[in-house]
Amino acid sequence: MEALIDEYIVRTEHDSKKEKDLGNGQKIIIPGDWNPYEEDNYSHEGVVLSVPKGASDGELPPIEVGDTVYFLYTIVDNKLEGDKYRCDKNEIFAYKRDGKLYMVDGWNFIQPIEESEDQTKVNGIYIKSTPDKVERMGRVYACDEWMQEQEVRSGDVVMFRPDREYPMYVEGELVYRIRTIDIYGVVYEEEEAGIQ
Repeated sequence: MEALIDEYIVRTEHDSKKEKDLGNGQKIIIPGDWNPYEEDNYSHEGVVLSVPKGASDGELPPIEVGDTVYFLYTIVDNKLEGDKYRCDKNEIFAYKRDGKLYMVDGWNFIQPIEESEDQTKVNGIYIKSTPDKVERMGRVYACDEWMQEQEVRSGDVVMFRPDREYPMYVEGELVYRIRTIDIYGVVYEEEEAGIQ
């Protein structure tokens, strides 16, 4: 099977069976093709089997056969056969090659951050048992080339527009997929912002 234009062919584990703990000592096995839009039943990553020969707009990210790619969950609608799926180039946010993660231009992975201890208590009395996630702020997990040119690096805290974060797991870490145009600032004084 060979990709032609705009779409990659990837192998992913959408169809693999998932074990779900019911919390009472019992577990059930759920087929991956049952309720494919349920968060526990889809994957955000796959391995590239075939790259397109071209792009309708003339631009393809530098993704190669064998790279691991991170993509939008709607790939479940593009099943070819077995564990093979079509994945549009515009639905790929990052790729990993030789253990290194690269962002596709225009996309970034931002880790959520939690409130500092000072924000969970008043006058020394804890008002929350666990800290909440700080809204519209996160720590850069990986950023695209333009952000790097602006001297934004992994670990920097950034601010982003509301409701632009899309949660997904990358390398076992919860991250938000956020477009570069939705990130509007870098926080340099973390203590003043109440970030731990």
